[in-house]
Amino acid sequence: MKTSPHLPTWLQSETASRLLVLTTAAILIAIIFLRLQFSTDAICCGDVDGYYHIKWSRILWDSLCQGIIPPPFNWLPLTTLDPKHFVDHHLLFHGFQIPFTWFADLRLAAKISATIFASVAVFSCYWMLVHYRVRYSLIWLLALLACSAPFLYG
Repeated sequence: MKTSPHLPTWLQSETASRLLVLTTAAILIAIIFLRLQFSTDAICCGDVDGYYHIKWSRILWDSLCQGIIPPPFNWLPLTTLDPKHFVDHHLLFHGFQIPFTWFADLRLAAKISATIFASVAVFSCYWMLVHYRVRYSLIWLLALLACSAPFLYG
């Protein structure tokens, strides 16, 4: 790496420059997801599952505090999620969401948890690009942030 007389010595190391790039990317990612989540009063972005997940996480926490494990699931009796056959397929996710349910406003809790989880997920992809020294990693990050959900799942 070429040294520059305009940069401090500590910034001229490869580790410091990678740390600076990663920090900048983390801030950019968090800002984008914050703006996306708080662009509407509803839990973003056109899907009602967020309401179910945050409420079920709260019910899970309340039942754990009362020593009732697992909590009864009395809803949707005419579906595969009937009380007799219910299995929490998202148990780990609901466990991760429990600390956010301590907020008074569950809608705000869902927004904050979604922002954090999405930011961590995208940042981990970007960290891998930087770690494996993929060329043009910032362009790949922009592509990841700009692509739509159907493209990601397709």
